[in-house]
Amino acid sequence: MNWMARRSWWLIFLLPCLGLLVFSGNFYYLDGSSYTDLAISHFPNAVWIQRAWQQESQIPLWSTSILSGYPLSANPLSGLHYPPAWLALLFPQPFGLNLLSILHIVVLGVGVYYFLRREGLGWLPALFGAVAVESMPKLVSHLGAGHVSLVYAIAWTPWLLAAQQSPRKRWWLAGLVLGLIILADPRWAAMAGPLWLAYGLRSCLKKGGLAASLGAWAGEIAASGAVALCVGAGLLLPLLEYTQLSTRSLMTAADRMNLSLPPLQFIRLLAPPFGSMAEWVLYPGGFLLALTALGTGVRPALEKARFWLAVGLAALFVAFGSYIPGMDLLSNLPGFDLIRVPARALFIMNMALAFGAASTLQVFCEQPGLLRSMRRVNSFLLLAAVLLIEVALVAAGWGVTLDIPVRDIWGALAFAAAAAVIWMLRRGRIGEGSFAIAGIVLVLMDLCLSNWAGLDFKLAQAVLAEGGPVVGYLRENANGARIYSPSYSIPQQTAALAGLELVDGVDPLQLRSYADFMAGASGVAVTGYSVTLPPMASGAPETDNAGAVPDPVRLGILHAGYVAAEFNLDAAGLIEVARFGNTRIYQNQRLLPWAWVQDPGRELGEGMIGEAFVQRASNKIEARAAGPGLLVFSEINYPGWTARVDGQEQEVFTVGGLLRGLMLDSGEHHVELAYKPVMFYFGAAASLAGFAFCGVFALIGLNKSKSSTGPAGIP
Repeated sequence: MNWMARRSWWLIFLLPCLGLLVFSGNFYYLDGSSYTDLAISHFPNAVWIQRAWQQESQIPLWSTSILSGYPLSANPLSGLHYPPAWLALLFPQPFGLNLLSILHIVVLGVGVYYFLRREGLGWLPALFGAVAVESMPKLVSHLGAGHVSLVYAIAWTPWLLAAQQSPRKRWWLAGLVLGLIILADPRWAAMAGPLWLAYGLRSCLKKGGLAASLGAWAGEIAASGAVALCVGAGLLLPLLEYTQLSTRSLMTAADRMNLSLPPLQFIRLLAPPFGSMAEWVLYPGGFLLALTALGTGVRPALEKARFWLAVGLAALFVAFGSYIPGMDLLSNLPGFDLIRVPARALFIMNMALAFGAASTLQVFCEQPGLLRSMRRVNSFLLLAAVLLIEVALVAAGWGVTLDIPVRDIWGALAFAAAAAVIWMLRRGRIGEGSFAIAGIVLVLMDLCLSNWAGLDFKLAQAVLAEGGPVVGYLRENANGARIYSPSYSIPQQTAALAGLELVDGVDPLQLRSYADFMAGASGVAVTGYSVTLPPMASGAPETDNAGAVPDPVRLGILHAGYVAAEFNLDAAGLIEVARFGNTRIYQNQRLLPWAWVQDPGRELGEGMIGEAFVQRASNKIEARAAGPGLLVFSEINYPGWTARVDGQEQEVFTVGGLLRGLMLDSGEHHVELAYKPVMFYFGAAASLAGFAFCGVFALIGLNKSKSSTGPAGIP
């Protein structure tokens, strides 16, 4: 590498992220989409944590923002368990979350470069592979969908593979990286883990003494897995407890195979997504496709890329999901049941294609003139066939819609440009180095521009003003009462900013007991797994639940004082008090206090003796109430809540199958509730031990490295 390359090549890793960085203060959306998990889930959680820390110097383990309360300590979307995610909390949102996502994309690119260099590739082929992975539309599309925790986890994948390249004494490093993936998003561990095992097996098969190699490899895998489980325990232990109590435990094979890639969608491998659904994005770039096709006809390149091509095909097979016979049964096996949305295996396919194309590029760089010296290259026929398919797609799109199919034209032009550069190399017009540089430039232009076209950067002020008049009215009048909206009239990001608490909510994890109670309270039946509560049958919140009749009594038990809907509600006890556009606001005449004392022999909410006066803080509730009677708190009960009455410990039990309650004797009482989740604390202790364990091994390795290096720094 020459002087200029040594000084400036690292800047290339920033190029795919420049557009994202410029608009990092905005919310990223897929073009044409009205929703992003960044606004729905990650922003409210970050705001909740930041507010608790700023106002109380507390790290909140419990949140009451949605679903009448839920354990933030067990929710993977909270970011509490993944140490790098804490950096995002140092900045205003959404800038902090976006900045952290961008940093992870850079980490991904650097990791791919490092891994490919360890594979023996030169700096230009390795840089090509890194740029191709870092810029992949699949990654940016998921960022536009708001799947930031998934982006965090994916960023560590090449580092996991690189750890497998380390000597045996570095087995702990693979465990550490896999543990970080678990903490970031355990669902990705179900994808990255098999890739890591396959790569390790391939390394074993390349060594001599197969039996001994396999035995040593199996031992390393077991040790690495133990370290990964220890590091990841901070999330795994509380999450295991939560999932057993949640609706996710009721998921069927059909739920896990949701959004499997339809086989006909495979044709979209040839065209950029331009705002398409993130799960079905395939396009890896015209040059990468052309180089992959070329490599299949050049024997040295095919031999070098064969493993990655096999991995890519296997990942595509998984992505087809329910369209492959028997995959439904496979999804029931332990570990595989984490795989929801099999199409996310397309990340692996895109990485494998990039690694294989980089290997092909390495062959051309190692053997100058190879392509020119070959009398016949069969893959040129494949290149021509792909180009003809691209042209046919353009013609078909024009014939059917009488409109210019921009994405297909884009794909055809990108592939044609790649074919032209390959032809120039074949004819000797450019050298291998120039060919590699041209490939990097084409990948950056093709993918970065198509990513830019597929995103919509919405101003934070606009996103946080959604439902503004309704939220403003409720903020003035609710007086701490919760809000229910069967039509998602109050976006979660707006409610979080205004400090409103919601009875409904959008989250992948919901307690079964709460979902059952809400089925009666909302009038919307829960027929299967849903990320929204109440469920939205067709994904149209404005109309889906228009025929449902809510139960004001049950809503009142949940301290829901107001209902906001895009349609008329005809229920005794609900009175319309305001209207903003199509949004009707109803006041619930059956509202109960946030906490009350009732006759223990009566049904929940009946036979009220008196109201309790409550002060709430992060992880803690204080109340003054007079007994005798049953003290009920209008918040879900969950393992970890403890109570002290007048300084004495007392059992907290579940009332009505849902809420928190405890018995009071006669007289005035001072009650303290505290959330102390044992599984979270055990998990955190295990994670700290895992990090410390890896830190010790890292220091030992560093000291050995220093002791084996001479004064001049030469081993």
